[in-house]
Amino acid sequence: MKSLIDTIKWEVNKPRVDEYLHFSTDLQNPRHTCLSWVHGYPMIDRPWMNTFPLLQGTAIHEYIHTIIHNRNDWVYSSEIPIYVEDRDFPWKGTVDAYLQDHDNITWLIDYKTASGVSLSFMNEPKPEHVLQVSAYYHYGFNIVDKVGILYLPSSPDYKRRWEEPRFYEIQPLSIDEVTQRMLEVEQAITNYLTNGILPDPLMGDNVWKKNKRNKTMELWYKPHYSSMFCPWRGLEDDPCNCSTQTVELMEVVDIDPTPEFDTVKENKKENDDDSI
Repeated sequence: MKSLIDTIKWEVNKPRVDEYLHFSTDLQNPRHTCLSWVHGYPMIDRPWMNTFPLLQGTAIHEYIHTIIHNRNDWVYSSEIPIYVEDRDFPWKGTVDAYLQDHDNITWLIDYKTASGVSLSFMNEPKPEHVLQVSAYYHYGFNIVDKVGILYLPSSPDYKRRWEEPRFYEIQPLSIDEVTQRMLEVEQAITNYLTNGILPDPLMGDNVWKKNKRNKTMELWYKPHYSSMFCPWRGLEDDPCNCSTQTVELMEVVDIDPTPEFDTVKENKKENDDDSI
């Protein structure tokens, strides 16, 4: 029944084809957005490990909607589309839910599934998710009092423990911040169409790690996490090449025996000397 398996994988992984930029995917990585807008996403045979999280996320969303819709004491609307068409490039998105609670407070809520490992290290909502729901806040219904993101673990953490779901109330970014990012993406697409120039790959992080054996501190460059999920990764004619970035050892410093070093994450801003 290979055809059955192939059908499931195709339906789950098939590229989204329409004439819109999407708040959920196209604000975060202008390089990927340029390539997908001009050439479309490649359709390759992805392993089940890439298929199942998408299938799982969709099922969780649908089941949550069913649960909340069946309650009579909350006002709940789900999967509400948003369109922004008065720009050079049209945008769209889908609000997971508007919920009016017992205190008559109207929430805009976005549901995110995350691995248990990812959630165990999370201490704040991801910036790309804040950007996404900020766009929903400004371009969606103007009845919203508060905005929240609910992270739902989809697997155990590295110690095989299950995290509890985690809810973050967020302060949306300003409309100027959202529209500026939209403009940057639109200008990147125009530049690629006109001059064939892609935006640079997103920068990763510089991370200090202690090497106890050598008694040194090592500065490692870690590529941006999105390079691991590049849609063109592994293709012979990869037009993006962000996935070819590798972890690199940038610097080694002998440890002074007096102070105690901790593993620290270096700030991306070069002028922030206090990050080490």
